[in-house]
Amino acid sequence: FSIPKHNSISFGMSELGAYGLLSANYNHKSLSNNNNQYFTTFGVYLIPLLGGVGFTWKHYFNSSKISPFSSLTGFGVFALPIMCSKCDGIIGDLLISGSIGIDFYMLKKDWINLHLQLGIMKINPIFFNYIKINSY
Repeated sequence: FSIPKHNSISFGMSELGAYGLLSANYNHKSLSNNNNQYFTTFGVYLIPLLGGVGFTWKHYFNSSKISPFSSLTGFGVFALPIMCSKCDGIIGDLLISGSIGIDFYMLKKDWINLHLQLGIMKINPIFFNYIKINSY
């Protein structure tokens, strides 16, 4: 069993897609090494009415300042009822995402490691319909 330790905060498109424009990543150090990172991601949209949590495997093909990567994430998402006109409870879904891209290591200081990641992502639902989480 691995207890995750806070690793990074991301702004922009993350492994959760639009459900994690603002996200926190918790690295599973016992599973990870230099080229393979395993982490849990918690994220929300800019207005936290949409969000998600998932488990990610990200592979870096080298450890230089410019490194190609691939990632695979399984995650659950939620939407609060204010986001749809015919909902009577919180809805959610289970999704899987895959991405490939290039990681640019921009800046390293004592308090920050800044990366820019550019790439493409594909997100698919697992069950192809929403799951009702609760009702009022």
